Amino acid sequence: AGHVSGVALGRNVYNGTMVFLDRFAGERAVPNPHLFVSGMTGSGKSVTLRLLTLLEADFGTRTAFVDPENEYAHFVRRLDGQSVFLEPGRFSGMNVLDVEAEVVEEGGVWKEKVNVLDKISDVQAWLTAVFRYNAGKGLEMRELALVEEAMRELYRERDVTEDPESLYEGGVKKPMPTLTDLQARLSQKPGARELADSMMPLLAGGSLGMFDGQTTLKLADAPLIGFHLKAIGSDFARFVAVFAVLSWLWQKFAQKGGKALKKCVAVDEAWMFLRHPDVAGYLEVLARRGRKHGCALTVATQRFEEFTSTEAGRAVIESCASILVLRQEDHAADAAVDYFKLSGGCKRLLATATPGKGILRVAGVTTAVQIEPALFEWDLVETKVN
Repeated sequence: AGHVSGVALGRNVYNGTMVFLDRFAGERAVPNPHLFVSGMTGSGKSVTLRLLTLLEADFGTRTAFVDPENEYAHFVRRLDGQSVFLEPGRFSGMNVLDVEAEVVEEGGVWKEKVNVLDKISDVQAWLTAVFRYNAGKGLEMRELALVEEAMRELYRERDVTEDPESLYEGGVKKPMPTLTDLQARLSQKPGARELADSMMPLLAGGSLGMFDGQTTLKLADAPLIGFHLKAIGSDFARFVAVFAVLSWLWQKFAQKGGKALKKCVAVDEAWMFLRHPDVAGYLEVLARRGRKHGCALTVATQRFEEFTSTEAGRAVIESCASILVLRQEDHAADAAVDYFKLSGGCKRLLATATPGKGILRVAGVTTAVQIEPALFEWDLVETKVN
């Protein structure tokens, strides 16, 4: 079962043969490289994610973790990765209005292009999500239009066009617009004063001012990158941070190198954010975009039913060609069996499985698997919270 190439993830529960997973085998073998992992506390979910990351790193895959509980900080450090610890009110080094050239296909030809409209859409989506979380409603069409108008003006003033060379002056990247610039510009526009005032907490010095400033963070050429969020205590601030980090990773990490460079963005404990349709929707967008650029998305959760209870959550699952379901609580085991149309034997396995045992489905082929780190790998992959 599984692939004939890739990483040796574990053994078939019933016949003992090795189970290989190759998420980057190509669309003829697997429609996309995305993976959904679900398992209750103690099921081996986090160990499995670290093992898969470790094994894929041997094949040159780089992984960026979105880590709500700092459970991957030790792992990233041991493998000489790069860690970014986010804190409330402290600038993260990431400017959400920064733009980069991306490789796009036009008329069968691949070329570099600066897509300002995509960046405007990302910022509009982020602000809409933030306002909806905090005030119960997102931006209205008129407010979205004002944000677009203000951002277009800010990039135009810096002579930023579709040409990648327009990002540089004298070989040095130009200062990009910031949230402070956007807020100031909106405050000058008729009808945008309330919107501008509502943005104040997102600015430098504000309680959510983690993304207002010129980009200083440079992603190292490291196998692992961790964005660790445990210091951000409130749900709202974590929500703001996760959305912004995902948007920033899309431009600075996911697109780099195109399909020639294998990459993965891994979001652990995604149930924390799934209650907000905006984040779930953005994960689904990243899955769709990432496939074109050789970037996998790994989404992991303790709470399977929270994913299947929303349209956005179901869209995330359906975006993943590979599914791994580890031990579930009884009611969640029923839900998983029903959702994936598994057999009664699968239900018994999911309800009683020991750590690392579960059901792996890849491109419609289902296998009962036991995840097996080697003895020398355990010290790296076991959970150690920093």
